[in-house]
Amino acid sequence: MQRRLMLLLFVMGLCSTVLYAQEEATPFQSLTLNDLAAFKPTTPNWQVAGSATSDRMTRWSFAYEAGTGVLINAQTEDARGHLFTAWDHADLELDLEVMMPPGSNSGIYFQSRYEIQLLDSWGIKEPQQSDIGGIYQRWDESRPEGERGYEGHAPPVNVARAPGLWQHLNIVFQAPRFDAKGNKVRDARFVRVTLNGIVLHEDVPVTGPTRAAADESTELAAAPLMIQGDHGPVAFRNIRYRMFDTAPVELSNLVYNYYRGEFPHQMPALDELSLVKSEVTDVVSSEKADTTKLFALRFEGNIAVPRTGDYTFEVVHSARFALEVDGEALLNDQTGEDISRVGEFPRRTATVRLRRGQHNFALTYAKGLWHNVPTALGWYVSGPGVLRTQLTASGSVPDDAFSAYQVEVSQQPIVQRNFVVHGEEKRTHAISVGFPGGLHYAYDMGNGSLLHLWKGSFIDTSTMWYQRGNMQSAVALGSLIERAGNPVIYMGNPGDLEVADFNFERYRLDDDGQPAFEYTAGGIAVKDAIVPDAEQKFLERTLSLEGEAGGQKVWCVLAESDSVKALGNGRYALDGQRIYLEMDPETEVSLLDRDGRTALAVPVSLENGSSTLTYNLVW
Repeated sequence: MQRRLMLLLFVMGLCSTVLYAQEEATPFQSLTLNDLAAFKPTTPNWQVAGSATSDRMTRWSFAYEAGTGVLINAQTEDARGHLFTAWDHADLELDLEVMMPPGSNSGIYFQSRYEIQLLDSWGIKEPQQSDIGGIYQRWDESRPEGERGYEGHAPPVNVARAPGLWQHLNIVFQAPRFDAKGNKVRDARFVRVTLNGIVLHEDVPVTGPTRAAADESTELAAAPLMIQGDHGPVAFRNIRYRMFDTAPVELSNLVYNYYRGEFPHQMPALDELSLVKSEVTDVVSSEKADTTKLFALRFEGNIAVPRTGDYTFEVVHSARFALEVDGEALLNDQTGEDISRVGEFPRRTATVRLRRGQHNFALTYAKGLWHNVPTALGWYVSGPGVLRTQLTASGSVPDDAFSAYQVEVSQQPIVQRNFVVHGEEKRTHAISVGFPGGLHYAYDMGNGSLLHLWKGSFIDTSTMWYQRGNMQSAVALGSLIERAGNPVIYMGNPGDLEVADFNFERYRLDDDGQPAFEYTAGGIAVKDAIVPDAEQKFLERTLSLEGEAGGQKVWCVLAESDSVKALGNGRYALDGQRIYLEMDPETEVSLLDRDGRTALAVPVSLENGSSTLTYNLVW
């Protein structure tokens, strides 16, 4: 199991976080944003535009161009109303990109009542509930001073992008539940809140409307989505959503059998094991076992689905398992689509068409002699109009199973030699560098390129330990920005650049433990130092070149991107305005077409035998 587990983790190691599977029978709907037809009439601050930009140095700086596809709030003193959707929602998944100008503030209120905060929170070291991605607090004026705000939930880590950059937000919301008499029987909850690829909250209940809701006195089964418009400019694009009904998937008539016995790696024949216990239960959980291996659990019962359609079942597992529905084998650890992610156990999915009503099921989980991994069994279902539902108890999958393999940075930088998966390629000469302020990067010593940038936690090294570290890959734990991974030094004319011959020599640590990489390219000695700025907000890269080019023209290609937008004053927005590259405004820059992508290239003069180029990567 260990070899297979690590193979799955490596294959999915392209990013540290992916969205969970959700049944495509409930597809996303997109807001085309050709106009404001999807919203109720409002004040003129809300408009549709073709683009939006901001100067990250100037508070509330906001500029936009005519067109479609971008929803903007161009707030003024006379126009500062909120925006409400023309439709009501109950359970909802919302997926969008948001851009916050410097110092600006907004919020998305689910059912016009429960807020996920939007704020320019870039660089904040200890985020609060009022920072971007936070679940905003409730408010009660009758409470004592200092206690009037309550039940706010801060993001566990700040993954906010710099102001003026687009940020990705995905939120799954579950509406409150009411009985036939209108009495609330379950609080609203945020099932999952993900910002820039990092899950900030999971399964957080909200007992009532948060502060500044459209209506703090009532809760409803369905109401419009609201976007705040009175605390500063904000822009949105690529808005998608899907609505779910409130009818649940339910389990009933649960029983389980608990077996013990010695068996190797494969799924055992249960009749060859010793039956220890057979009981009625109200939960499906791996915690029914009182040992860590050489056991099997088999749960049986009924599962009721609210309507006829295609249902996707997911099973998270750390050992052998088998799922049967209506007596038919549906899923096991050898079948189904794998949607595992690094830092989690393998996760298998399969889809089956079920009629409305009751179906019988059997779920078997068995850990043999060679399953030297934590006990973990999770079971989930989603379907037509049905929000993804967890069918196992919360403790059935441990939260910290891989924490022992996570490397964190404390007082000194960490330089960790490893492999890195970049795109679909494993870079075998890579190194990960982490800094105490939470800025990190991965570098390829095979060609002198940047691979990844990220903030937050450092790396997961589980694949460097399991199964003797066969995979040897480190995976970024923070919010990842992938770079092109191409060399920096080129020779030739602008229309015909060629990569300079590369030979890596060494890296040296300075007095603060920060590395500088040294190599030759086309016979030129290069020193490449990438370090945080004084405020630990972005990375400064300094390229120092010495030597002679033999009559050839030398270029430093600082970035390659599908989108490079010149913002003026030495600033460029890359990758669809998701990262800034900033340099001295006097630097000569050429934007070159390279195989359909734009290369930001700087000619280097070596007339005096040396040259130095410094630029910043801001995100």
